[in-house]
Amino acid sequence: EDKDLVPAYLFVAMAQMKVCRLTEADRVGCYKSRTLGFTGMCCKHCGGQPGFGKFFPATVRSLAQTTTSQTIVKHVGYKCRLCPPTIRQAVLSLQSSEDSPTAPTIAPTTALTTAPTNNNNSNNNNTSGRPRYGSRKVFFQRVWARLHGQQIPDI
Repeated sequence: EDKDLVPAYLFVAMAQMKVCRLTEADRVGCYKSRTLGFTGMCCKHCGGQPGFGKFFPATVRSLAQTTTSQTIVKHVGYKCRLCPPTIRQAVLSLQSSEDSPTAPTIAPTTALTTAPTNNNNSNNNNTSGRPRYGSRKVFFQRVWARLHGQQIPDI
C-alpha cells in the first residue's frame, strides 16, 4: 500500500532490504555509538556490511535523506553481487525512466499513481506518474515505524 508514495525504482530497491540488528562487528564509523541490537536494514540478498548494504539510521530524518536512499539504490543497482539480475535491471531502468524528462512512462511507474477515482475529480488525479509532493516523507515515516515496532502513520 506504500508503493504510490515514492518513485518505482526506490520502492523496488527498498523492497530488497530486510530488518537486521546491530552487532559488535557493525559498530564502526558513524554506527560506533549505536547500542547493540539497534534496529536497521540490510540487503536481503547479501546481508550487507556497514556502509555496504547495511544501514542503521539514528532517526527517521536520517532514514529519509536522499543520500541514504540513493546509497540503497546504488547498492541494489550496482554493488550487490548476489542481487538477481532481473531486480538490478528493474531498478536501473525504472530510475533511468524517472530521471529522463522525455522518457515515456512505463507500466510500473503508471501503476504508482493514486488509486483510480471517478474521472470528474481532476484536482486529485496524478497523471504524471510521479508520487504526490510530500509523500516521500510519509513513506519513510511508515518504514521507520515498521522497523521500530511503532504505530504506522496513515497515508
